Amino acid sequence: MLAQKYRLIGKEVIFLSKKRQYFSAGLFGFFYFQQYAQLPFHQLSFHVTIKFSKRSVQRHVIKRAVIDYVQNQQLLTKPLWKTYYKFFVVLNKNKLEEFQKGIENFTKKDSIKYVQKEFASSWSKLVIKLR
Repeated sequence: MLAQKYRLIGKEVIFLSKKRQYFSAGLFGFFYFQQYAQLPFHQLSFHVTIKFSKRSVQRHVIKRAVIDYVQNQQLLTKPLWKTYYKFFVVLNKNKLEEFQKGIENFTKKDSIKYVQKEFASSWSKLVIKLR
C-alpha cells in the first residue's frame, strides 16, 4: 500500500477526471495534472473497473501488482522532466476484453508479471509524452 501522502483523495480524482488531460498507452490510461509546487513527489491513485471482474480479490491483485512496481522502481519520488504530477491510473476500456482473455490461463505470479510489464511499457510512453 502506498503511503498516504502519495495517494490521491476523492476530490482530486474527480478533478482529474473532469479536467480531461488523459493519455492512453496500451493496457492503461492516465489522467494527469501538474503537482502543486510545494509537493516534491508524484501522487497516484489506481482504479480497476468492476467490468474486469466482479470479485474484488481479482481486482486487488491487479492493483497490488502496479503498486508494487511503482514502489520498487521508486517512480513517485523521481520527477518527470523536473516536474511532478498527480496521476489517476485506469484500465483502458478498449483493451479490457483482450486483457481478460490474455491472463485467464495465467497463474497468479504470471499475471502479476504481465501486468507489471504492461504498466512499465505504458509508463515509459507516458514519460515520453510529458516531455
